[in-house]
Amino acid sequence: AIADEFPFVEFGILVSRSKSSKPRYPSWDWIMGILCGADRLNLSLHICGQFVRDILSGNLTLPGDFTNPLFKRVQLNFPSEISTWNPDGFFDSLCCLRGVSKDTQFIFQIKGNVSEHYLDTIDVRNNPDFNYVNAVPIFDASGGKGILPESWPLPFFFDDHVEGLHYHGYSGGLNPSNLEEQLPLIAKAVDSV
Repeated sequence: AIADEFPFVEFGILVSRSKSSKPRYPSWDWIMGILCGADRLNLSLHICGQFVRDILSGNLTLPGDFTNPLFKRVQLNFPSEISTWNPDGFFDSLCCLRGVSKDTQFIFQIKGNVSEHYLDTIDVRNNPDFNYVNAVPIFDASGGKGILPESWPLPFFFDDHVEGLHYHGYSGGLNPSNLEEQLPLIAKAVDSV
């Protein structure tokens, strides 16, 4: 199958308390079935809705199976509005979600200025020798709706613990029919910093 021929392909699983078993959001049983045979899959967990709002406030309400080390990356799809949040509790929730693996990468979906301050919270609290959360931004102005932006944003995140510009991801409306046109535009934004 795809994972055998292309082991670098990442399979993202969307989770939402209110949308479980609806289109795009698999049921808990389906997810548990995937996890049972996932040792050969490259999995990421994409957390949405109330689960993200709970994490922001310092309450990790995800079922325990979602702290599974088989999820190498965890994407937080932040709400469009600024939620009530507790910076220390948010950081602690991410440390718990990460489990014992400091290699877990957290992807913060950036939609305008709303989510940027969450990255600053992580950067201020990170300590590579004690608690460290590997958090990187992914720009998606459409918030997962697959709509191209008018222009690609400039990278902005510098991690005090990593020399130079930190990894940035770009998404939203990219597909095989427009990559040839869009990749040079993304490169132009990145190279301008």
